[in-house]
Amino acid sequence: MLSLKKPSENLGDTKGEISIVKDNYGKWRERLTPARAARIEAICGSLMREIGYETTHDRPDKRLLGLEMSIYKLFDGFNLLKFNTRKEGNPLRALHWMAKAMRVARSKHDDASGSKQQS
Repeated sequence: MLSLKKPSENLGDTKGEISIVKDNYGKWRERLTPARAARIEAICGSLMREIGYETTHDRPDKRLLGLEMSIYKLFDGFNLLKFNTRKEGNPLRALHWMAKAMRVARSKHDDASGSKQQS
């Protein structure tokens, strides 16, 4: 059986586990309302199908508009800050970690964009 040296999950039902949890799948069917599941599928159904999830529709994905996307990014950033504050024990250290992660991501994005433009 596959076993990790340290846990890969810090949240949810598999928090602290170092091996595969056999029955840890499909819980979204019980935990998400049909409306929430439909909304998620509308936004990223094609990716879900690509990686093996069953979906209830086969329509093209809905593109989020600027304001809606900004709101989701704001909430995502807030939740990331909350999580990292708990992890780091200090909001300033959490902000420092997040700023460093954003610089790394931006650098990777810029490198990828530059290589695409040069080809």
